[in-house]
Amino acid sequence: MPRILFILVTATALLLSYALLFVWRRRGDGLRDLVTGLANRDFFERYLQYSAARAARLGDRYGFAVVIFHLDGLDALRASVGRLAVDEIVADFAERVFWCVRPSDVMARVDLDAFGLVLDDCREVADAARVAMRVRASLTEAVTLSGREVPLSVAIGITMSQVDTVREAPELIAHAEMALDTSRESGRTYAVYGDELDVAAREWLALEKVIVDGRVGDHVELRFAPAVDPRSFALVGFSTAFAWASKSVTGLDVSKVERVLTHSHAGPHLIQAAIGEACAFLASDMVFPGAKPFVEVRMGALAGRPDPIVSAVKEQLAAHGISGDGLRLAVPVELVAYRGQGFSRALAQLAELGVAVHVEIDPSSAAALHRLAEVQPAGIRVDILATRTTDQATREAHARLVRSCLAIAPQVIIFGIEDALDFEWVKSLPTGVIAQGTFVSDALDISSAANLELKGRLTTMAGYRVSDFDHVPEDPPPRKDTDS
Repeated sequence: MPRILFILVTATALLLSYALLFVWRRRGDGLRDLVTGLANRDFFERYLQYSAARAARLGDRYGFAVVIFHLDGLDALRASVGRLAVDEIVADFAERVFWCVRPSDVMARVDLDAFGLVLDDCREVADAARVAMRVRASLTEAVTLSGREVPLSVAIGITMSQVDTVREAPELIAHAEMALDTSRESGRTYAVYGDELDVAAREWLALEKVIVDGRVGDHVELRFAPAVDPRSFALVGFSTAFAWASKSVTGLDVSKVERVLTHSHAGPHLIQAAIGEACAFLASDMVFPGAKPFVEVRMGALAGRPDPIVSAVKEQLAAHGISGDGLRLAVPVELVAYRGQGFSRALAQLAELGVAVHVEIDPSSAAALHRLAEVQPAGIRVDILATRTTDQATREAHARLVRSCLAIAPQVIIFGIEDALDFEWVKSLPTGVIAQGTFVSDALDISSAANLELKGRLTTMAGYRVSDFDHVPEDPPPRKDTDS
C-alpha cells in the first residue's frame, strides 16, 4: 500500500509540473521573457514555490536545486554598443545554458542579466555543480558582436533544498544570489549556500537575522530624504531610506547593512514596516506650506512577492484612515520589466487604492525603459550618484535620459545632487524634474522631517533661495558700465 501511494503521489506531482509548463506555453508573453523566449521571473517563482511544497511533502524522497547565473560586465557594454546588441548576447547565453540542462529542468530569465534554474529531482551538490561546470565551459567561446569577439564571464550561486530550510520562493532565490555573490568575490566557479559559504556570507546571514527578528527601530532607523523643485525650491516629497541605528548589536560588519537591506530576504520585512511609518507620517496633522508632500517608499531589488506588499498597503491605509494619494512606491525597473503578470496585477491593485508607482533606474538600466509604456508610472527616479561628473558628454547623456523619462512619466526625481554644479544643471532641465541628494539635504529622522528642518538652515520650505545653501556662490553684483 505505501508503495502504491508513493507512485500515485509521484505521478500527480509530474502531472502538475507538466500542467504548469503547459500553462506557461499557452499564456505566452505574460509568463515569457520576450528577448530569450524563456520563462520569466513570475513563472519561475510559481514553479519554485510548487517544488518547495513538493519537497516539504515528500521529505528525503525528493530534492531540488536552485541555480542562479549572472552575466557580468553587460552594463558597460550597454553604454557602449546599445541595448539591442546586448540583447543578442543575452539570448546567445540563454541558448548555451539551455543545452546544458535536462528537459525536465526549468530555466527562466529572472533579472536583466540573470537566469535561474530549478534542477528537478536533484539531491546532491555534485549534480548541481556539474551543471554549473557545463555552463561555465560553454562560455569558453566568445560571442561575436559587430565583428569583434566579446568574452563572457558568469557568477554562479546554488542552494539545495536538502540543506536550505526555507520554503518560500523569494528566500530560496535570495540564498542562491547570496552564494552567487560569494562566487564572484572569491573567484570560484560557483558557490553553494550553507556550510560552504565563507565568513563574509555568514556575517551577512547573522546581520540579516538580527534585522528580521527585531523590530524596525531596534536596529534599523527609517529616514526621509527631502526632494525639492529646483526652480521654486518648494518641498515636493520625501523618499525613505534605512540607516543602521543599533547600539546593542556588536561584532557584526555593519558596512554590509545597506546591501543586506536591499538584496536579501530582510527586504520585505523592512518594506512593510516602512509602509506603516510612511502612512503614519501622511496621517499626522503636520502643516506644510503649499501642497502636502508625497512619501515615496523605496522597495529595493528584492521586495519579494507583490501580494504581501499590496496587503500591507491596504492594511496601513485603513489603519490610519487615509487615502493612498500621498503614498508612492518606488519599484526597480527590473521588477517591472521582468516580473510578468503577477507584478502587473499588483500595480493595478495599487492604482485602485490611489497609490502611485515610481520606477527606479540608473543610466546602466536605462535599456529597460522601453518596457514601461504599459505601466504608466507617476514618476521615474533616476540615480546618477555613481556616474555623476562635470564631464559635458556625460551631462548630456544624463539629460537625454531624463528627457526620455519625461516622455513616459510626468515627474522625474534625480538622485545624486551633491554640489552646486549638480543643482544648477538640474535647474537647466525641463519642467517636471525634482532634485534630491546631500546638497538638498541628508536623509532626516522622522521628527526632523516633520519639523521641516533642512540642514538646520531653513524654518520653512516655502520660497527658499539658492543663497540659503552656504556653499553656493551668490550671483555677483551687477557691473556698473562706465564710459571711457
